[in-house]
Amino acid sequence: MIRRDGFTLLEIMIAIMIFSIVTLAMVSILLLSSEIFRRGEYGRSAHDEAVAVLAAIEDDLSRVVPARDGGFIACDVSTAAGDTVLALLVDRRDRTLVGTRGVIADTRGPPYPDLDQGREIVVWLANDPSGAAPADRHQLLRATCTAPVETDPADDEFYQRAVELVTWMQTPSGTPPPGAPAAPAVVVSGCLHFGASLSNEADRRDLTDSGQSVRTWARTDLLPTVGVAYSTDVPVSDPFPCGISIAVTLTGGGRHAPRGTLVPLSGASISATDNRLRVAGIKGVSAVPGSWLRIDDEWVCYASISGDGIVDCTPDPSLPTIGRGARRSVGMTHNRGTDVLFGQTYTLVRPLPY
Repeated sequence: MIRRDGFTLLEIMIAIMIFSIVTLAMVSILLLSSEIFRRGEYGRSAHDEAVAVLAAIEDDLSRVVPARDGGFIACDVSTAAGDTVLALLVDRRDRTLVGTRGVIADTRGPPYPDLDQGREIVVWLANDPSGAAPADRHQLLRATCTAPVETDPADDEFYQRAVELVTWMQTPSGTPPPGAPAAPAVVVSGCLHFGASLSNEADRRDLTDSGQSVRTWARTDLLPTVGVAYSTDVPVSDPFPCGISIAVTLTGGGRHAPRGTLVPLSGASISATDNRLRVAGIKGVSAVPGSWLRIDDEWVCYASISGDGIVDCTPDPSLPTIGRGARRSVGMTHNRGTDVLFGQTYTLVRPLPY
């Protein structure tokens, strides 16, 4: 009778195989759990970020000066991607010394505590610094400056000061207007779109997002090119708007923000009229008709997106927004390998005091 005190080769191989399978399973579970956790954290932080941005905008809208008290609102398409610059005349947060039309109500005389005027001009705009790191691109900026004392509405001092502030925000190396901070505040990075729409009683569709000409209300037409120095007055022609809608598209930031790579269906690029394209490397994006994606400075509103990344943006009469060159952008040629960006759009709608 032969006695065996060790393992056979087959038993050793089976043991190694079991150990390998268990190890691979444990590593896979660990990686999957980490990925789920990171995506969950991305979703949570993206939601918190959106709430913070909308709350900051809401705070400014809650302090808008009414039209009956000399209010001022201006908006303009400021970038090739169709972003809007928005300027508002608002009351300062410290209203204890503010009387009618922003005049200091304190009779004790100067110095007044941190209050040159009772009001300030606030500007919101989107900015994409050239050469910036990916984490610092597509910034949403906010800045304020002291509102001038308007001695004659025809001189349009509010408008002139707003243009000064916008020009400085786009080129911070210049001289800031009175009361401006040392640098514009970066509210958030990863803002793919900031658009303001204004409506009035005469035509509630009179919106900047609908392709209307650049407008201000109760003052002048804003210059088509932001940053051009103010030169002449334009007669007042428009009533003060009764409502405002602000749309903000955010990526949520981080490496988990949805993005892909452009892959033309034929050739090395897509033309400005191609209505079908492929996006590689995407997952978890919206397939609802009317959703958006951004390629360079062009917005595309698509009707459908398939599992293999085929995007169909053929114009549809039942959905007038579908197509290339959406959101006031322009259809253009894009090369293979161009980044395709996706974001979540949030809209804030508020009435304006009259």
